[in-house]
Amino acid sequence: MGIDYSWHSFDVRDFHFIILDGAWTEEDSFISPENPGNAQLPPVYLRLKDEFRFTTSNDPMGHVGHIPNRDLQRLKEDLAATRKKTIIFCHYPINLGPYSHRLDNEAEVVEIFGRSGRVIAVFAGHHPRCRYREDNGMHYFTLQGMGQNCRRFGSYAKVTVTKDKIIVDGEVEQASYVVHYNK
Repeated sequence: MGIDYSWHSFDVRDFHFIILDGAWTEEDSFISPENPGNAQLPPVYLRLKDEFRFTTSNDPMGHVGHIPNRDLQRLKEDLAATRKKTIIFCHYPINLGPYSHRLDNEAEVVEIFGRSGRVIAVFAGHHPRCRYREDNGMHYFTLQGMGQNCRRFGSYAKVTVTKDKIIVDGEVEQASYVVHYNK
């Protein structure tokens, strides 16, 4: 796709956007064709928002991602430097409940979001089904996969963010949402 970065942030009007790359198996090892992520197959110790636990061979979670410490530090610094409402994008779902594809260091990531007081929404993929959760004033969305486990291919969403709401207009198998935020 021509993306040559694992971290990116930018502003558009009144909003700040951060792209997190969760496709790491550990601090200096990213998931690639040469490294398909087998290190993240069970058992993996997960530091989730809701619990800390090891995955098991019966766990339907499969691969999990990881945000390296250097990117956690960048995230803290970036959120501290902005006064704008912030929207996060990450391939792996964040804070959507047990037994979902996740980040193994989710608890640290969610804590950084919450301490900043800036994050209004987090968008992710990887999981083959739509999910939504509001937690602590932040809205977590997992968008429908485009092909895996789909009855119809090509799901996507058009997202509109206004001064007080987020509108996710889903197409094909993607669910639609309208949520209000107060930050």
